[in-house]
Amino acid sequence: MLHWEILNRVSVRTAKLTAPRFGAICLGLILLHFAEVGLYAAGFELGRAVGIGSFSKPPGADFMDVYYFSLATFTTLGLGKAMPEGHLAFIAGVEAFNGFLCISMSASMLFKLMPEIRKEQG
Repeated sequence: MLHWEILNRVSVRTAKLTAPRFGAICLGLILLHFAEVGLYAAGFELGRAVGIGSFSKPPGADFMDVYYFSLATFTTLGLGKAMPEGHLAFIAGVEAFNGFLCISMSASMLFKLMPEIRKEQG
């Protein structure tokens, strides 16, 4: 819902779309995706703290290992040296599905905005 709400607000405010504004929207979407990945990484850390799962590889995974795993999962790349166990593995599947939807929504919005930027350029 957070992703949809931000996309909705951005698309409403693009009356005069210029190339720099389009670039700012792209940068904003990238930062939004990194923030969403961070929320999942924090969720994985919370799950480890309350004991619903752990990461078997690498031993003693720190937050950056978990964040990288979250980024690879969100983008559905699936590469990573960290392996979740227990209920955290289910959360990883949900993250991959959610990441696919969020990235698809962002791409759809950018493709929708492309004709508007072409109109502004003449």
